[in-house]
Amino acid sequence: MEDKHKEETFMYKKSNYIVKVENFENKSELLYNTMTGVLAVFDNKSLELLESIDLMDFENITNEETRVNIENMLKTGFIIQNNLNEYDMLKFASYQRRFSKEILTLTIAPTLGCNMSCPYCYEKDAI
Repeated sequence: MEDKHKEETFMYKKSNYIVKVENFENKSELLYNTMTGVLAVFDNKSLELLESIDLMDFENITNEETRVNIENMLKTGFIIQNNLNEYDMLKFASYQRRFSKEILTLTIAPTLGCNMSCPYCYEKDAI
């Protein structure tokens, strides 16, 4: 029962795919979301919001700046819905690309003893 209440109250969580790229002297940070490919500069206030996102009661937020900040973090993938599993999303995207008929992927894995003169590769050297 307690877990159900927690899921209803905490709607968002911080993405697991955020990398801190650089700290700036004005206490802001450059963050990179490896899932979405987005680079963004977060000021101190935004960083605090990002770190405490899972504790917020979104229905009672009255500050418009905070609401806009949360919307921007959602659009760029720095925060995500609590029920999403980013790892499963990455696996799905990987399998989708792997088994897609739109792109041909070829893997060549020769052994260390390969001299690259196989008859099926270089037919002119065939007997």
